[in-house]
Amino acid sequence: MNMTPAKLFKRRLLDDWTYQYRILRTAVDWTVAVYLIVPALIFASIYYSAWLRTPPEWFGYIPASLVAVFLYLFAWSGTVRFFIEEADQLFLVRSEGWMPAIKRRGLLYSLALQALTTALLAGALLPLLRAEGSGGALKLAALFLAVYAAKVNLGLLRQLAALAWAGWKRVAVSIALFAAGFLIYWACVQLILADTAAGYLAGPLLLAAAVPLGRRRLRAAGAFHADVQREREARLKLASLMLRGIVEGKKPRQRRVPLLLGRSQRVVRGTGASAVLADSLVKSVLRRPGQWKLYAQLTAVLAFAAWRLPGPMHVVLWAVAAFVLAYWMKSVARETLGASFFRMFAWSEINKQEALRKASFALAVPGLALIGLIAGGSISLPLGIAALVLSVPAAYAAAFLVTIWY
Repeated sequence: MNMTPAKLFKRRLLDDWTYQYRILRTAVDWTVAVYLIVPALIFASIYYSAWLRTPPEWFGYIPASLVAVFLYLFAWSGTVRFFIEEADQLFLVRSEGWMPAIKRRGLLYSLALQALTTALLAGALLPLLRAEGSGGALKLAALFLAVYAAKVNLGLLRQLAALAWAGWKRVAVSIALFAAGFLIYWACVQLILADTAAGYLAGPLLLAAAVPLGRRRLRAAGAFHADVQREREARLKLASLMLRGIVEGKKPRQRRVPLLLGRSQRVVRGTGASAVLADSLVKSVLRRPGQWKLYAQLTAVLAFAAWRLPGPMHVVLWAVAAFVLAYWMKSVARETLGASFFRMFAWSEINKQEALRKASFALAVPGLALIGLIAGGSISLPLGIAALVLSVPAAYAAAFLVTIWY
């Protein structure tokens, strides 16, 4: 049987589906399916039908802007796969037209998969969007078409940026791309909700803009090794998610001087072993890019929600944010405390608890202060300043409460 690019891509696609199915089979056997998944699906379908007919009252407390932010985070996630393998450098490169053909099919498959996930998300959020009064079927279709178009464009732009820049420049470009993409997306959403002609044209225009981006991505030079690494990560994503905490992850590249707080003095003031340990925990957390990136994203989402929520809900969200940030920072600091470096020293349980309290407080204060300033400032400037000042004792109280149990 003569092999063609279409047959080779089909074989790789079927191999990937088979591999993902086998990974799922390791976690979901017939007992889990019968006693957990099937009842969960039944209850979910019952509640979904009921909510679709009569939305619950608590849907009204969820602002439409918060749903729009969630949809943008969905559009930012995901990747575009090309099903390129490492051995292709030896075999397919010599076959003229094979590599572009496989990459083109991989791109089309990724676009189809993104369309399917967007449609499933639209169906899942349909009761909530109907309760929000987001409009009829045409307006909802225009909204999710814009979300899908944003997802396609952002996925291609992120890969092009990763090929063009490296190191801190790549991080800076990613942040700028995230911000610029959100502004364009937010403008499109507002036009759609305002029932304007420009809003209904936003999705098709963004999809048209994705055509030259897709062609440029397919023709990008020097992308082979990046495509191989991205394909490997996408193939093993489900397996790594299920094996998280069991296998040792990839060790980050070591630096002689940390990128953040490299030559800083003490961050946590005080004397005694607990202060020294708390200072080390704070610096260890802040020097891990993944942690402060998640911290910034969570703070941004909470701050945006605080800005858009009505009336007394500002205070409720601010109080909830204090406990969320303090508890999360306590969990991160406690995980850091289990590192081999900290286990070299004989810390007492009292010192550990006090250090976690100080570290949780120090790490939660900046985010909570920003949330308080925005929440109060959305009502009046003096109230925003008062919330900023009160964030310090609020963060300490939350850190004290979440570290009572250690």
